[in-house]
Amino acid sequence: AGVALPAVCARRHGAGRVVYLAAGVDAGYWQYPYPYERRVLAASIAWAAGERAPPVRVEAPMCVHATVRRQRQGASSRLVVHLFNDVNTTGGHGLGTDDVPLREETLPIDGIRVTFRPGAVRGRVTLEPAGVVLAIEETADGPTVTVPRLAVHAMVVAEAAE
Repeated sequence: AGVALPAVCARRHGAGRVVYLAAGVDAGYWQYPYPYERRVLAASIAWAAGERAPPVRVEAPMCVHATVRRQRQGASSRLVVHLFNDVNTTGGHGLGTDDVPLREETLPIDGIRVTFRPGAVRGRVTLEPAGVVLAIEETADGPTVTVPRLAVHAMVVAEAAE
């Protein structure tokens, strides 16, 4: 006893911040997504990022996966937010090695909100591949759009200010 064995070490290093997770959280979380590990990872990322807000925040059920990419072409750029609805009503019933990832039906998700960092959007925001122009709501957190319905996959594409 008396020997400290921390699982998470966080400190400032120069102008940055560093978080070290002493356990194999990455591999463990992939095998069994334990809620407390998710919270540790989210808090670690937010703390290490400091005061700067993320470029995009997605408010959706946890079955929606979201990734953000910036695409640059010449002087213009855009933010592309991929949204993937991972609900599979017929999947997950077989052995993991034999379960065929086929969908027989889709449970659509309505009302996903995508908020961009203030000043990040300079033009329109569309829902692709349909090309639907989404109404931009100016909120205290930044410009926000609402995805009317996500079946399986869609992209929210914003003309970026940078």
